Order: sequence, then C-alpha cells, then structure tokens
Amino acid sequence: MRGEVITYSKSWLAVNTYSGCPIGCQYCVLSLSGRVPRTPRRICTEATAVDHLLESKFFIPNTTPICLNITTEPFHEAVRESTLALVEELDANDLANCVGIITKVHPGQEFLRRIRQPNSVRLAFVVSYSGLPYDIEPTSNQDRVTLMSDLTQLGFPVIHYWRPLIPGVNTKPEHLRHIFSEIREISRCSVATGVKSLDGLKKRLQPPLKEVPLPSVPGSPSSLGIGTTRVLRGLARVHKEDHPVFFHTSCALAFLSGSTDYNAHYLSEARICECCPNACRQRHAAGDVRVKRTR
Repeated sequence: MRGEVITYSKSWLAVNTYSGCPIGCQYCVLSLSGRVPRTPRRICTEATAVDHLLESKFFIPNTTPICLNITTEPFHEAVRESTLALVEELDANDLANCVGIITKVHPGQEFLRRIRQPNSVRLAFVVSYSGLPYDIEPTSNQDRVTLMSDLTQLGFPVIHYWRPLIPGVNTKPEHLRHIFSEIREISRCSVATGVKSLDGLKKRLQPPLKEVPLPSVPGSPSSLGIGTTRVLRGLARVHKEDHPVFFHTSCALAFLSGSTDYNAHYLSEARICECCPNACRQRHAAGDVRVKRTR
C-alpha cells in the first residue's frame, strides 16, 4: 500500500488516498499501462497518507513540492472530499510546502467556496486544458476555463497546464493562439508539454493519428515538434513578463514561489530560459555557481 500512497515524479511527490479514474482520456499513461482501475477506490485515510509522506526519505518539510491524488481525478465527485481533507491535514501539520492539485473537473461553485486559504501550505491549482476534442478527452473544455476564472477570483494561484499537445490534433498555430487568448487573464502562467506515449496513443485514437515527423527539438519535449515549439516560444517571448509559458512544471512552480528551478533546467536548456521572465533568469544566474565564476 505504501508504494501506492506516496509516488515520485520529476516535479512532485504525490500523496494519494484514491486510485482510479473514470474519465477515460485516450492519452492517459496510467490507463495505457493498466496501472489504475476505471472506478476510484480508496487506498487509505488522509491521516495515514500524511504519515507516510512525513516518513518518506524523499520528503523535506517546507521544501518538497507535493501533488494530491495524482492517480485519480482529485475533483471527481467520489474523491474531492478526500482531496480537501488532505489539504487540511497537511496544513494541520504546519507544513509550508507547495501543494498542487491537478484537475480537469470543475467541482461546482459551492465546493470551491469551501476551500479556504491554508495557514501554512502554499496551495496552487493546476488546470489541464489544451482544447482537445471530447472523444479524446471526455471532459468539458468550457468548464475548465470557468474553473480557472473562478479560482483566480477566489485568490488562488492557477497554473494553466497546456497539455497534452498532440501533433495534428490540437497544435495548429491558430488553435494555440486561441487557447492562449482564453487563459491569459485567468491564470498566472502556462506549462506546455506533449504526450508521454505517442505510440500507444496512435493505436487508440479513432480515426488513427496520422504519422507526424517528430524531430528532436533542443530544449523542449521532443513530442511537440518544431512548428508547435516555434509558436509557443513566440508567445513566451512576447508575454514572458505578463504570462510566462514554461516547458517544465518545476519552472512554473519556481515562478510562483519566487525561487530557482529545483530541477535546474536552466543549467542545460539555455534556449528555453530565453523565454523566462527576467526575474527568474536573475535568480537562476545568482544561484548558478558556474555563472558566478565567470563574472
């Protein structure tokens, strides 16, 4: 059970009280691999989950970013009460970690009003929206735009998860610019990524995804392709001070917290860093020993 409760990813430590998602997104890596059921099932209580987190060798209080119920939809009607209870349990332990909730579902205005600003944890909402058709991602696009707006009005920081970007499906330049125009005023920044398992996705899509050349693009996920990356970089350069577009989740979290990227992408991806806000680049330069030595 412990291995299900606390899971590790590149950007977060995930704390899970439920596993399983009924939404049925065709690109879902967990679904493709058969690692989660279609019906959410409870793994443990919120108190037990937080105890496992505190005991994890990967967890540093007040430092390690945390994500809640990543193996399910945290705002699904069967899960949302547990997600809220997890926030309260973490806050009760006086933890000042960044706590993220990644969601595709609007839980309703009444539920949102019940989410209070925590006393210690730094709560951020990550809303996944890339304008995919319903047969690939069977959730409401308009509801997610509304969710970002509602959360922003309530005073919570919102990250727009511009994912997944699937070549030939939602990557036309006009589509990308339309999505950006929708979310620019209702979120703090965007994170653009492709899909983790394009081969598996090609087999599942109906009609099948056309063969798309995906050459490696320095400094960005290879599955985005050159054309898509060029458009996104163009938006990022123009809007880097008012609405940054990042290519890594840890960059967005560092932007929100006013810290350096803990995954240190700035050491190896200079072309991406050209699109970062000046304040971020200054923090990275100050924290980079190699830069200091060359001054």
